[in-house]
Amino acid sequence: MKGFATMPVPSETLHAFDRHAVTYVATWGADPLARSLRARVLALCSEYLPKSGRVLDLGCGPGLDAAVLEALGYRVLAVDSSQGMIVEARARAADARCADLSALDPLFSEGPFDGALSNFGALNCLPELGGFARGLTRLLRPGAHAILVVINRWCPAEDLTLLSRGHRPRRHVATVDVEGVPVPLTYLSARQLIAALPAFDLVHREALGALVPPPDLGGRPGWRTRVEPYVAGWPGLRDAGDHSVVVLRRSDRDPSR
Repeated sequence: MKGFATMPVPSETLHAFDRHAVTYVATWGADPLARSLRARVLALCSEYLPKSGRVLDLGCGPGLDAAVLEALGYRVLAVDSSQGMIVEARARAADARCADLSALDPLFSEGPFDGALSNFGALNCLPELGGFARGLTRLLRPGAHAILVVINRWCPAEDLTLLSRGHRPRRHVATVDVEGVPVPLTYLSARQLIAALPAFDLVHREALGALVPPPDLGGRPGWRTRVEPYVAGWPGLRDAGDHSVVVLRRSDRDPSR
């Protein structure tokens, strides 16, 4: 991992998420489809993270996932780059701290951890993945799993919904509106994420939100969301969701070689 530059999250992005923290729970935290998708991710956490293990929640937002993981018996360190999000997370998580996900060095002395979660596109807001990859590699013990959820580069359900309403597909635009601020965003495929983490082996990947449009376009839970977990890992479909879920296992390899 030597030679990777560390690029911090832009201050404008952080300020936008600081302002968004208060409204996040009332919107995405309460939305029925978002809650359904979050439950699927947390089910994978229960499957791959050791019971009562020490777990990192990286890009924790207002602490919704951290609260559930703690209720399941995990010991969670919740981390986010936005101070506003951390203020909200501290109301839900026992240990929530502000840290740049591209520079996790301050946490190295507390490792190794037994697993990690990064949910709903926190990694898409990073200018590059090198610093994050270096940090996650140092923080997880060999054999530990990381469940990483990124906003995908391609979502047919979203594109078809937009086209049916006379709008162009929007994933060609490299920003997303957060509280009126155009926040830089990098859409990531599962393959790109896997390639950025050479010290990890792929265990599982699937689509998240492949059969319905995203919540902001009116997507709601129903028979499609009930069917999706059974088909989301199929070749072709697994690369066609609103998000991609990638489960990686920390290997014994030294990535600096």
